[in-house]
Amino acid sequence: MGICDNIAKDFRLEASYNGNSATLKEFITLNVDVGNKIVKEGWNGYAFLDLPNSGYIRIQHVHGGGDFGYGVKSTSHIEMLWLQIKAKLREL
Repeated sequence: MGICDNIAKDFRLEASYNGNSATLKEFITLNVDVGNKIVKEGWNGYAFLDLPNSGYIRIQHVHGGGDFGYGVKSTSHIEMLWLQIKAKLREL
């Protein structure tokens, strides 16, 4: 799992065998301050962010057009990091 601060360009990564929503919720709770914006995709594991009492501001990832690939509504930074990590792991 991973998160990226798109403004500070800071990454936090964690290896996990369990990628369910409970694991994701724990990861976010430990690494993201309440009140911060979270750019999410359509995966159902993010459903808890849509609850009024989650404490987070969720932004749906922009698909095509707009600021796709750049800015606050982008997952490009974390996706690029995963590509680089996967390439390094293949070299091992």
